[in-house]
Amino acid sequence: MMQRLLHLATEISDGIPSSYHNKLEERLAVAWGERRKRNRQPSRAETEKSTRENRARDFYLRVQDMDCLLFLPFVLAYSPRACADIKITEIAGLKNYRRDKVHVDTSGKTKGLIESIAITRGFAKNITYLAFIKKIFPEGSNELEESVEAIDLTTQQNSVVSPVIPTSCANLLPLNETQSGPTTITEIPLNDLVQQRKVLGHALLQGIADVFNEYICDVVGGDIFQSNGTTYVKAAITMTFPKWAILDCVMSLVIHESKVGDLAKALFNVQVVSEGNVRCLLLPGGVRATPNTDLTLKGVPDETIIRVFGFEGEFKLHKGYQ
Repeated sequence: MMQRLLHLATEISDGIPSSYHNKLEERLAVAWGERRKRNRQPSRAETEKSTRENRARDFYLRVQDMDCLLFLPFVLAYSPRACADIKITEIAGLKNYRRDKVHVDTSGKTKGLIESIAITRGFAKNITYLAFIKKIFPEGSNELEESVEAIDLTTQQNSVVSPVIPTSCANLLPLNETQSGPTTITEIPLNDLVQQRKVLGHALLQGIADVFNEYICDVVGGDIFQSNGTTYVKAAITMTFPKWAILDCVMSLVIHESKVGDLAKALFNVQVVSEGNVRCLLLPGGVRATPNTDLTLKGVPDETIIRVFGFEGEFKLHKGYQ
């Protein structure tokens, strides 16, 4: 894989040949474009295509998070269909190469092409796209920088989760003072000031990789942040610590949209289906549950949690935790 990517990187170092333009447009739309919403039940072919594109999006963004220099070569090398045969370990192995062997086109042709595709395909405001352009083509990005910073400010103030960023990638950037730990937020419920609690959000990628298995790292969503010109990703995991020890601590994970069905099946043996824009649950016995707003499922056997989340060794489960 690495040899193929380095060959492509050399081929596009002076600009992306026109023979690749259509391929690049289609695959960047998969990586950065909005997911299509249908007002009808998708056909089997549409469902299969959507599944392929979701998996490809995960891999494309994983490579971008890990090493922006390899992103364009990877997108050009692997179609959504080809991504179905890629293993996570192959992506994790894309680290050991000489970066001086990869040169980025600085003439403006590649940047102009990607920006044109972004406008045509409607993802010019996508934060992951903006972060890539700023990282690879930093020159003359004042307007872009303002856009990214504005989006980042909204993200930090409102804790908006980017649903398309997987977190199972390797270190995006070395930790600095802005990444040294999770974000700390103190909340005081209005109805009872006595019940103070502390909320820790935006877990470190290294941390979830140490605690969870590869499957869970793959399904957890992520938040994009930027500080002092550096863009980085943190896992969309939040832990709430009540002041009183008799109350349980609660951990919340934001699940990547394409993985919700798989995780619901693994934990609760239910099937998640969509009817138009409405998500429904098919429960054991054929019962269909359509929530008015939200529907909560509770109660998972210990052995299932161990199997799905991969807790081993010193990580012990307690009956009181859900």
